[in-house]
Amino acid sequence: MKSLLGICLFFIMFISTCFAQPLTDWQVENLKGKVKTLTSIDQPQDGNEAKKEVIYFDERGFFTYKIVYRGTRAEGDAMPLDYTKLGELQYFEYQNDQRHAMSLNADGTKATDIVQEWTKANRCEFTYTYFNKPDNKGSMRLSFSNQNKVCSIHLLISNKENGEVQLETKSLHQYDAQGYEVQLEQKTLQPYGDTRVLTFRNTVFDSQGNIAEKRVYDENNQLWSKTTFTYEYYE
Repeated sequence: MKSLLGICLFFIMFISTCFAQPLTDWQVENLKGKVKTLTSIDQPQDGNEAKKEVIYFDERGFFTYKIVYRGTRAEGDAMPLDYTKLGELQYFEYQNDQRHAMSLNADGTKATDIVQEWTKANRCEFTYTYFNKPDNKGSMRLSFSNQNKVCSIHLLISNKENGEVQLETKSLHQYDAQGYEVQLEQKTLQPYGDTRVLTFRNTVFDSQGNIAEKRVYDENNQLWSKTTFTYEYYE
């Protein structure tokens, strides 16, 4: 009996340890297949600027590097004419349930230090140290469903000395039966208290089942933005 009890406890501990491991960024981003690079171009319906992101993953599915660009386009043109680098984000290896990242401005100066930690199997927390606004501190908490989908994100930026809230938001995320995100409810708790609901229509998919084009609509069913995605895969 003692032997059987010991075996049961061993398996419970083993399962708990496995479940507590951080999700890969492929899982967090709901990506299918072994994605090597992901390039996204987000074009708001209003305005003549676009945002481009290029994200790199290692062969285990974790972020290694991200570059962010701002694109400008002439009025009426469908695609940006030129891209300017805004900054980059460098990721370091996980140490158990924690890893560090660092964002840099376009000129290479440090903008933010980031600590990411899996405090629970279904909760990931980020702590931000800002170098451009050293009086502020930031935190962000991601909560996940049993299907490893992000169900809520809580962001808080406050003053280090007096605790005054500079910005606080919370978003709630909904998915369809296939696991693709279809709606985002964004609440600004401080300082404005407004709420925005955006609906996603995933219109094009690649051969792996990853989204190739997404259209975003506001509460009035008006087109808010369009995002295109291209993927490079490991062999």
